[in-house]
Amino acid sequence: MGDQSHHPVKPPVNMAKLDLDMLRATFPSWHVGGSPGYWFAVRGGFTAHDGPRSLLRCHLSATSLLALAEKLCLQEYLDGLSDDELEDVWQRVEPSYQSEQAAS
Repeated sequence: MGDQSHHPVKPPVNMAKLDLDMLRATFPSWHVGGSPGYWFAVRGGFTAHDGPRSLLRCHLSATSLLALAEKLCLQEYLDGLSDDELEDVWQRVEPSYQSEQAAS
């Protein structure tokens, strides 16, 4: 068997080394910027205000690069969904999304 079965799988990215250049290279369709405490990513396009396509954002912000990277990964996932798959996601998040909108 050897020692290989005892070694943990290494993550593809060392999160301690996550930086602005890495995010820009990983998500070239987004303009990423900011400074510690406020990071943002913007891209062109139309943002729907209601319905399944409202999950597809053109502006994201976060207080850390790691949090922004997570949001960008989620957007990339959502961008890749078909209209039917996006509708399924919307049906699951719609109740909590609507209560957030009513509170703001």
